[in-house]
Amino acid sequence: MAMTKTTKRLTAALAGAFIAGAALAQTPAVPPPGASPRIDAIKKAGVLRVGVLANAPWLVENTSGSGEAWSGPAWLLAQEYAKRLNVRLEPVPVSHETKVPVLASNQVDISVTPLAETRERLKVVDFIIYSSTSVCMFGLASNPKFTQAKSVDDLNRPDITVAYYTGGGEEG
Repeated sequence: MAMTKTTKRLTAALAGAFIAGAALAQTPAVPPPGASPRIDAIKKAGVLRVGVLANAPWLVENTSGSGEAWSGPAWLLAQEYAKRLNVRLEPVPVSHETKVPVLASNQVDISVTPLAETRERLKVVDFIIYSSTSVCMFGLASNPKFTQAKSVDDLNRPDITVAYYTGGGEEG
């Protein structure tokens, strides 16, 4: 997906906010050798394998053939991890269906693709929450059933039909 000027500006703004917030937070040191078998294995391999699946604005794939292949706040996070570990960063394409299995089977070291934390997933992988999502509702401005609603509960009526899009990156 080629980045439009608006997408570039939004990504830059989000990245700036993300980096500023990260700079203010206490940064934990890389564990010393022997303290984390996982970190030791990554450092020994010399590469951090990162699961990637485009989901703007967090992770944007540049398919133009020129410039960086990936960008966005999630990619900046992956770059920082690789930098701190002093290893090469390797993007590994994943799908919505394989996000968790590739982590569980050690095909990637981390994933920076959007994924909602659920009880079932917590049984298999660990999560580090670095962003928030929210719900957006939209409807016709000429529809009083929608414009008079002050909360989601106001839409829970038999005379209102609600459509819900599933399968977004956070759900996959």
